[in-house]
Amino acid sequence: MLLSPFSYPFLDWLRAQILHFAAPEITEQNLFDTRTLDLIERIRKSLAGSLGYCAILDLPQAEPVEPKEDTWALMHTISVTLTIARGPLCKTDTTAIAETLYRFFLTRHFQAVPGLEGSIKDLSSTQRLKVSIDTNVDMARGWMQRCRALANTTRPAQELFRAGTARQPRNWVERWQRAAESVGWEGVARNGRMIALKTSPIWVAISRFGLPYPPFDYGSHMRVRSVSPQEAQAAGLLASEEELREARESMQEEARRSFNEGVEKDVSGWEKDILAEIEKQIKGLALLDHGVLRMTDPNGTTPYRPQELARIISAPLPGGIPNLQLRALRDWMEDSKRFNGSRPQVGLNEKEDMARLIARCKSEPSTRNLVRGMAFSSRDKLQSFIETLRKNGSYQALPEKVADSWSMSDRTAERYASGSDWQVKLICRKHKSAKDLRPLYRAAQPQSKTPTLPLAAEAELLVPANVRLKITKIHEEKIEHGKRITVYCEEA
Repeated sequence: MLLSPFSYPFLDWLRAQILHFAAPEITEQNLFDTRTLDLIERIRKSLAGSLGYCAILDLPQAEPVEPKEDTWALMHTISVTLTIARGPLCKTDTTAIAETLYRFFLTRHFQAVPGLEGSIKDLSSTQRLKVSIDTNVDMARGWMQRCRALANTTRPAQELFRAGTARQPRNWVERWQRAAESVGWEGVARNGRMIALKTSPIWVAISRFGLPYPPFDYGSHMRVRSVSPQEAQAAGLLASEEELREARESMQEEARRSFNEGVEKDVSGWEKDILAEIEKQIKGLALLDHGVLRMTDPNGTTPYRPQELARIISAPLPGGIPNLQLRALRDWMEDSKRFNGSRPQVGLNEKEDMARLIARCKSEPSTRNLVRGMAFSSRDKLQSFIETLRKNGSYQALPEKVADSWSMSDRTAERYASGSDWQVKLICRKHKSAKDLRPLYRAAQPQSKTPTLPLAAEAELLVPANVRLKITKIHEEKIEHGKRITVYCEEA
């Protein structure tokens, strides 16, 4: 995946972000109210942590270009982007940025390959620079549009169409056919129209950049539009309710991914002094690993093992970029109950930050049972809970919660259940989605002799709210003044 250096400094794209995620009453007309400007600033800071900084578009070269010149151009791109990200929000167009980069090349006394001066293959030409910047901006817009498309699960399919004219149009019908064959026509219609499920691999296959959203090539006018379920079915897709359900689940899963998930660039062979300077510029945002520059995605969704994730979220970020997931984790450690409910006390954004952090933490294999104690205030509430379990045949955290807290300690579960005479003890014998956040808790704990944040129980594990546990057995027993119920379950 190519990382876009000019992903978020543009007001028109930021406006789309605001109108998509903010309250419905925010419109184009009141976009510059004081309240809205505060929201813009908050979103801008959030984007700075989740979108990218450093990449260069690899346009084809007639002859090899000196690596040092290309990488110095990359270095300046990073500098320009960081400056825009940290500075005040202002209207910036691609031409202005291209002129800035052009002046940089002049100061470097850059010499193009003889015979290619001023052409698309000249690194310093405004044509080359503008194509690079425009393509990056279009990538950011395409990603945002795909996020919206994936959020619309009522329309799981989309169509490729030409949105403008080109002087030398490419043969997209032929390209579509080749791509469909290369992916075995997975999720692709066979009725002659360029229709496919939004999660079909064909969208990556047709892209010159390996991305499932426009632009699919340099200067391309090909775009996508959602089609109705009826059109998709007429094209031979979504033949059953099961296929429709699976398509919607795939869309929801992809929609959770951040822009920087899996972003990397091969920098093997680059000069050590340049790599050192790049690493310094993007410290906390990327790591050099055996010749590959990988974005760490500090506020995103890239998965890591608990120990690795602890290092990622605790690493200092460049000035002005908030560490959103670290803040959410510390608030969770202080009082996780504030994250519950449809209107959590910490705010919906912070709740989402915590949900992302839990989801990206890889599960560690374990054969130990998980246990969870619950206390109910009355017999009727206990009975209602058990009847729901029997009816559904499964247990799952309430939808307004981020995750359920489980333990590997029977003593801990007994302590939570003993808060009432109406008790439930859940025992999960098989599980694969439990998250061990203990390394993260230790990394998030302020380094002081008198820590202010209480660490969670050492035996605690978190099970995300979307995990469903199958009920295998329910055992009831009477206790003095009440009832104790043991529920055995396992993850499918």
